[in-house]
Amino acid sequence: MRGDGCDGGGTLDELQALMGYRFRSIELLKLALTHPSVFAQTNTPKPPNPPDNQRLEFLGDAVVQLCVSEALYRRYPDMREGDMTNARIAFVRKESLSQAAAALRLDRHLVIGAAERGHGLSGRTSVMCDAFEAVAAAVYLDGGFDEARGFVSRSLNDYALRAKTAAVSNWKSRLQELMQAAGQRAPRYSLTDVSGPPHAPEFTAEVHIGGGVVLGRGKGSSRKAAEQEAARAAARMFETAARELSETLDKSVETPEDVIAAQET
Repeated sequence: MRGDGCDGGGTLDELQALMGYRFRSIELLKLALTHPSVFAQTNTPKPPNPPDNQRLEFLGDAVVQLCVSEALYRRYPDMREGDMTNARIAFVRKESLSQAAAALRLDRHLVIGAAERGHGLSGRTSVMCDAFEAVAAAVYLDGGFDEARGFVSRSLNDYALRAKTAAVSNWKSRLQELMQAAGQRAPRYSLTDVSGPPHAPEFTAEVHIGGGVVLGRGKGSSRKAAEQEAARAAARMFETAARELSETLDKSVETPEDVIAAQET
């Protein structure tokens, strides 16, 4: 089978150097780079399992998900399950994986059918995402999970993981943005309780706005985690109050304090 990429540039040695991984079985890498269109236009009957990258892409989806899930679990012990899910979704979306594939220049190495050539695969998100997942699966099969984890971590970039995670989980920043947009002063946090045994304490925190109104309470294994939980509760309450204000409350109720007072009556 021909190994020409759609852009006609780069060797598999160059690709492996960019990946930071050298294959024991180069055939696995070639398979990961073989687009289904190669067999879609032949006159011969299509085999039940054509030697393209679709099966590897299926496996690679799970490999990438597991690598990112493990990174989130190990690096953010205070992150709740729901926030971990949201962070993973943000990080493994097709656009992110397509960007990782473009950084590796996978479009130069993809083996594709004649009709697909010239369409500029580097700009086709789905094709590039599938190629990245297939290559991740190939690394996993060739070198095991540790090698796959290293490849995914290098490709998706630790800094980007931190940035995307912070965007999902930093409720304190979100609450401050909401309050600034409403012309309110910055929220204040206070630690109200520490309970539990010394080896596993539980902290309770509150977040206040003007007039001493408590907008949210939260608990966590550290003061920081408790404050994040309090901010989460406050941000959601603030967003709900603002939405209800615009939909149902009298226009004279203009501040979060007024909204809360109206809800309590």
